[in-house]
Amino acid sequence: MRRNDARGLTLVEIIIAVGILSLVLTTVIPHIGVSMKMTKKARSLVTASQLSRNLIHEIQLLKKIEEGKEDGKFEDFEDFSYEYEISKVKMVEVFGQEFFAEKNTGATDLYLDRLYRIEMRVLWDNHGDTEVYETYSLLFREDG
Repeated sequence: MRRNDARGLTLVEIIIAVGILSLVLTTVIPHIGVSMKMTKKARSLVTASQLSRNLIHEIQLLKKIEEGKEDGKFEDFEDFSYEYEISKVKMVEVFGQEFFAEKNTGATDLYLDRLYRIEMRVLWDNHGDTEVYETYSLLFREDG
């Protein structure tokens, strides 16, 4: 009697392996697309956050802290644009309504002399939808 020493997979084993592989791939592949979209959105948010921070620092360093609005595009990031508004800060925003109630003064509409609030919006296009990153900061204007 001669023994068949040939090793290999039977047709049934191959069919089962292909079936298991197809089940795994059908559950994993949709998540790859979602993961890629989330990664792109996270990258855009980080970029927008950094751009807004840089612009706020630039405004402060160049001493351009004046009341008003401005908008424009970032030079090296053509897909991103910005809008910001600088306004004086009321004392009530800093100290709170309770402070004025305790002092029995109605002077809640007084402004702090050199403290300004900047409200920054960074906008970018995401496949036809406009995405927005908003932040604000307080800036102290040095005179002189």
